[in-house]
Amino acid sequence: MKFKRILKIALLVCCILVAALFNVALIYFVSFEGFSFKNRQFILVAFAFLGISSVVYQIKTLNFYKEQTELYKIKNITLWLLNAGFAGSVIFFSVYLSYDLFQVDWGDQNGYMLPLLLICLPLFLIGVFMLLEEFTLYKQIKTVQLNSKFSNINQITGKMDGDDFGN
Repeated sequence: MKFKRILKIALLVCCILVAALFNVALIYFVSFEGFSFKNRQFILVAFAFLGISSVVYQIKTLNFYKEQTELYKIKNITLWLLNAGFAGSVIFFSVYLSYDLFQVDWGDQNGYMLPLLLICLPLFLIGVFMLLEEFTLYKQIKTVQLNSKFSNINQITGKMDGDDFGN
């Protein structure tokens, strides 16, 4: 569980960095170009909002990776959906940026590989890991809830763990 918590903290730091990237871009465009919806700034507003929501999700779900965690429940489904939206938008942004980098005429054949490896690949991997982490945490919560229901049923019937039906 300690290794999962370390990975969750690393994912939180990466999520903060990516969300900060979109927020800094939004502040730059608003302060230097002025805010108008015809300059595609509404996309940056959406990315910034999703990024902040994803950071809040990552902080709130950090408690699920402690050693002494009680039965968890999915309390705020909106944060889960916003995190999935941010992860999907990061994946989309990295793929779109990769496509744009392939369209640029670099002069030599391998000029596009450095920006692709330094920017697009990490963004894509962060988005994929955010989706995978959310999916595995959801499955873990559902498994714990199901086991709790079976444990409650066994307490009502008086059966203990390890009792055989035939004896």
